[in-house]
Amino acid sequence: MSTSPYPDAVTADLALNRALRWIDRPRDHSAWMWIGGRAGSGRTALLREVVVRHPAAAYVDCAGRSAEEVARDVAAALDIRATDSFKGNFATVVGQITDDPVVILANTQWAGRLRTTREPERVLGQVAHALIEHHRRGLRMRLLVEVDDGPGRVAEWHGRQLTLEGGFEPGPALPSPADEAPWPSALRALGLAEHRFVPLSIWSVLCSALGRDMSEVQLESLLDDTAATEWIHRTEDGTGAPQVSFKQEAAARHLRGQMPADEAERCHARIVTALSAADTSDDATRWYAERALAGHAAGSRPVRGTSRGHRGSRQGRIRNALRGVRGRFPWAAHCPGHGGSPTPLPGTPWWAAFVPG
Repeated sequence: MSTSPYPDAVTADLALNRALRWIDRPRDHSAWMWIGGRAGSGRTALLREVVVRHPAAAYVDCAGRSAEEVARDVAAALDIRATDSFKGNFATVVGQITDDPVVILANTQWAGRLRTTREPERVLGQVAHALIEHHRRGLRMRLLVEVDDGPGRVAEWHGRQLTLEGGFEPGPALPSPADEAPWPSALRALGLAEHRFVPLSIWSVLCSALGRDMSEVQLESLLDDTAATEWIHRTEDGTGAPQVSFKQEAAARHLRGQMPADEAERCHARIVTALSAADTSDDATRWYAERALAGHAAGSRPVRGTSRGHRGSRQGRIRNALRGVRGRFPWAAHCPGHGGSPTPLPGTPWWAAFVPG
């Protein structure tokens, strides 16, 4: 029985066969297909296999990338010259596409460097949609786009869709939100991180924000447990300092989804306060704050007297949170939405990449 919430979900093998037949079917116009399913269902593997069968395909992995970077990567993969800033609209690049290519956008759902981000929507709205709307008449392009919700994208932008069955099963057992044992608490705290890679000192800050103080020594001890190896990947930054990340990004998404919105907002506000007061001489703290502070500001609780649903109020809140750290974490204060990424696409405000719509 399929574990997918979609009744028309199919196996990965069947989806691959259908995708290849769809690509090879003769037609006199461009077409696009949304590849949906849960994390771990095999969407990215399917698209990589398509590249094996069609080596000339323009394949772009959107994971961790901004819409600007994805747009440039698409242009490069199609051998189209484009300016670095994209002050010219990406639609002009699309208008130069010839040779009836196969274009593949993988992992659009993981676009963006931070977890509080609108980059997946920006990649779809400003890159995928431009490919659909602005290609030359008579071009026979085949566009395949990996998404979470294939049927939803068809309803919005038409095309075909394939949804793969099965998917993410997060480790042996998800910790219950009520479980206050050290390891489940540490795991939930790590899920609060905005950047995917977290220094141990910052993990300790995240634990405190959740209301469970744990030192770096305690966290190191927890990492030696067998349960930790099933969830956590250990690595180092460029200086040799230890960092941790989830083996499956979907685990972080699930843990964040378990937390009530009000509690999450309060935790992010505590994290902003802690990072703002942190010792800037600590390399690990500075590394994380410069990359992730803006995301925590975006996820923090709205200030009194502002509307939670109004984008401008959240923009103002982010500005206020970052104004006091401009001199201490200049990267976080000047490039909050992109973590140092290039100039946004035309008409896009600096905060658009991480302020929820």
